[in-house]
Amino acid sequence: RLPANFADKDTTMLRNGLAALVGVIAAVILTMILQLVVHSIDPPSRELNDAIGKIYDQDPAVIEEAREIFARELPKHPLQLVLVIATHAAGTFFGSFTAVRISREAHIIPASIVAGLMLLRGVSTVMLIPHPAWFNAVDLLLYIPAALLAWKLVSPGPSHNEVDPVPPNNDHSTTTTT
Repeated sequence: RLPANFADKDTTMLRNGLAALVGVIAAVILTMILQLVVHSIDPPSRELNDAIGKIYDQDPAVIEEAREIFARELPKHPLQLVLVIATHAAGTFFGSFTAVRISREAHIIPASIVAGLMLLRGVSTVMLIPHPAWFNAVDLLLYIPAALLAWKLVSPGPSHNEVDPVPPNNDHSTTTTT
């Protein structure tokens, strides 16, 4: 016989999993939209556009040529790099916020999944495309705090109406030992 709360745990796990999935989708979509805006405000150079087209080529020599272009050109575009970092943080925040809102009990698990998957995407990007070291450090360090902030904003804080589980010891009598 299954425990009475078994179905509740399964429902919570399923809801958290679906919340995380929706959160990841929301994070990716918002990040893509924000990056389109960023690239329309400060368009990448022709060289960077050429490198973007080459980075996924099948020929290792073409990929290496693209990596060399990125290494040479990206440091010349600090505003664009800062804005890209902002899109990653905003996307992760939004996706985590969405996931935690969908989660019935405001669990940190869906936010953690969103942050973890977005961080993995960030790691794969900085491994594929050579960015300046400051970009890598700042970008990769913002995913987790963005998700934690989203979770903190959604999760209920301690309520004043909650009963203290351990009542204070108001026993004013003294005991003596002999």
